[in-house]
Amino acid sequence: MHRRYGLRTVALSGVDATGRRQTDHVLEGRKTAVVRPLLNPDGSTDPVERPGELLLAVDHAGRSVAVLRVETAGIAALDGLEEALRRADDPDADGHTAWAQTRRQEWSAAGHPVDGTAPVVWVRFQVIGRDDPETDGEP
Repeated sequence: MHRRYGLRTVALSGVDATGRRQTDHVLEGRKTAVVRPLLNPDGSTDPVERPGELLLAVDHAGRSVAVLRVETAGIAALDGLEEALRRADDPDADGHTAWAQTRRQEWSAAGHPVDGTAPVVWVRFQVIGRDDPETDGEP
């Protein structure tokens, strides 16, 4: 929960160079989905996002950058994600194998190693406002 807005946060990327690119893609409207590991499959501490829910997107450094509205969300095995979801998550990725390897490396570095059969949460979203961390108003 973000202390300023009371919204759950979604990290666009945990890696510096990738994170800047992913943040730019979100703000440009090119990145319209995010994929993350399912940390607690029973949902008690890691609830899946719901359509209509508002999320605060944060960059690689934890700074808020945008408010997102969830359009659809679900759970699938990493290797079972549709091509359209993968492209919505990273429009620059060169094929599923390279995309999945990048995600696995990023998540492993964050302490959440996954393999191709691991359940991941996918979230399609729409940007409804940019966030300027220097102001106290709503985005």
